[in-house]
Amino acid sequence: MAEPEAIADAVLGALGRRHDLAGEIVLVTAGGTREALDPVRFLGNRSSGKMGYALAESRAEPRGEGDSHQRAVGAASAGALRVVKVVTADQMREAVLGRMTEATLVVKAAAVADYKPVNVSDHKLKRTGPMTIELAPTEDILAEVVRRRRPGQLIIGFAAETENRMENGRASCCARARTPL
Repeated sequence: MAEPEAIADAVLGALGRRHDLAGEIVLVTAGGTREALDPVRFLGNRSSGKMGYALAESRAEPRGEGDSHQRAVGAASAGALRVVKVVTADQMREAVLGRMTEATLVVKAAAVADYKPVNVSDHKLKRTGPMTIELAPTEDILAEVVRRRRPGQLIIGFAAETENRMENGRASCCARARTPL
């Protein structure tokens, strides 16, 4: 995958705006989510959030504590980045949908966990042999953002793929947007 700075430059270039987002309110998500199995373990992915953070930081200087283990939703305007830290896909969904109406541009990482455990244990699960975990799909936040977008609001989604990267990435985004790229 390309470096985050190169991707940020490509996004801004595609928009015809090189570092000129004056007056825009940009909502960026960064990092994957974690879905608890028990108080100690979780399901997640390897998303570092670097791309989303690079995009957000190209817009404004972050304020507040940085924690590479936290997923974030940030709305940047007037040179300040407001960061909302979330952990689960449900928290990410709530944070994004609660802030997307004010945004003129939404840049959404598709790093949200695709599944969550149906049952979460209140205590640490002990190693006793093979285990089966029933999973339920999480909500597709990007698809919901696309459905709720208002006229003139630009939505950009990005995802990591392991094979047929361009084709699978386009297919995923087009399925959500229902428009070809």
